[in-house]
Amino acid sequence: MKFKLKKNKNEPINPKSKIELENFIEEDSNDDLHKLISIKNLQKKFGKKEVLKDVNFNIKKGEHLCLLGSNGAGKTVLIETISGLLEPSGGSIEYFFDSTELNKQIGIQFQSIDLPSSLTPLDIINFFIDLYKLNITKEEIDNLIDAFKIRNYINTKSSKLSGGQKQRLNVLLSLINKPKIIFLDEFSTGLDFLIKNQIEEFILNYANKNNITIVVVSHDVDEINFFAKRIVVLYDGKIVLNISKEKAIEKFGSIRNLMKNYIT
Repeated sequence: MKFKLKKNKNEPINPKSKIELENFIEEDSNDDLHKLISIKNLQKKFGKKEVLKDVNFNIKKGEHLCLLGSNGAGKTVLIETISGLLEPSGGSIEYFFDSTELNKQIGIQFQSIDLPSSLTPLDIINFFIDLYKLNITKEEIDNLIDAFKIRNYINTKSSKLSGGQKQRLNVLLSLINKPKIIFLDEFSTGLDFLIKNQIEEFILNYANKNNITIVVVSHDVDEINFFAKRIVVLYDGKIVLNISKEKAIEKFGSIRNLMKNYIT
């Protein structure tokens, strides 16, 4: 027997129709000394589909930022455009780096990555070191391997790795070149609770020690509370909220309440 879901006649045809969210944009001082990246009127289109619509905000040195938004809001596209992986359709991105080589200044961890199935984590780490001509010591590599708990499968082919094991390697690779900024896109997916907390602690300490600014895309309230100094919410390709974590908690009572209001 087949069952069909009956639609309520009063129900809107498109339940995902856009709603109006109140904008909260904190005044930003034009302090170039502390800017790392400045995004102005950024647009990104795929054909006729407009994914990013005049996005404006600054990323400041050491001001770890959490980028929030519902699925399809444009978060990953925004990260990939800032990182130089996608070409903007309009607007500008200004980088306050010492070098114009973005791949040496930016570290990015994707939600998913296809690793060469026949290579081991050690092969891939060595490939990245050679590719970017990294000046990194064996001790530093060993510390990363141990911090991300991949020692036990360092010589296992990628095809045999679990999703969580691949994710740990993925995050390690985004840090290996000691970038000026690192983008972490749902990085704790597939990690168990204990390892997740250990890796969070390591990333934050490593970033603070090496002057790396962190941008985290996450739906995890604890993760947002742990990393964020500033919170930016993207909705339907636009920035609707950009405030410090302290102001966010003062206004909404908690990060959880903020997310109830803005993650639709």
